[in-house]
Amino acid sequence: MKMNRRSVGITVAVITIVSLPIAASRVYQALKTARLVTLLEKNSRLALKQLEQEDELEALRTATQTAQELKFTTSSQQQYPTVKPIASLNQILAALHLQNPLQYNIN
Repeated sequence: MKMNRRSVGITVAVITIVSLPIAASRVYQALKTARLVTLLEKNSRLALKQLEQEDELEALRTATQTAQELKFTTSSQQQYPTVKPIASLNQILAALHLQNPLQYNIN
């Protein structure tokens, strides 16, 4: 009976030791993803703020870079962790499209 309890204890210890690096890797990846999402959403808000301040070219540049960073940091098999960069880029493009026809009609 002592041998059986000892075997169970050793088995639990081995499983715990083997599982720790896997769990640590998953936690690290989750933190990395959270930091990326935070940065991308911050830059997306910045792009929209630039648009509000009528700095259209800078807003478009910021939104495009942010969307590209999202694309390049996410593999093709993964879902995007956030769609805020894409939504911001679409919103800026729509605003610019609405402004341009008005400018052509005035001239």
